[in-house]
Amino acid sequence: VYKRQVSTQSTWGDIDGCVPYTYTEGFLRTAVKQPVVGRDWELWTFDAGDGSGQQTGGFVTEFDGLTFATVHGSGHMVPQDRPEAAFNMFQRFIRAKPL
Repeated sequence: VYKRQVSTQSTWGDIDGCVPYTYTEGFLRTAVKQPVVGRDWELWTFDAGDGSGQQTGGFVTEFDGLTFATVHGSGHMVPQDRPEAAFNMFQRFIRAKPL
């Protein structure tokens, strides 16, 4: 995937007790040694569409060819725990829009 320059996104809930996001983030920063080419642990937000304004989505780090993002307040099942944030994230990914 990396060699073919296909965009990928890794999404993790920030309160996931099964597979903590810190393990994956640490793996990406040390074992894979992908350079950070964009934002490094920056907040991403989204409009919930209910008139409440911008909501915290989580944090994002952009590596070369890979976006690593957390979803604030979500466990292992991101679409179940935070459906609005998950849908917004998915829409942005398929439209090649940044978080």
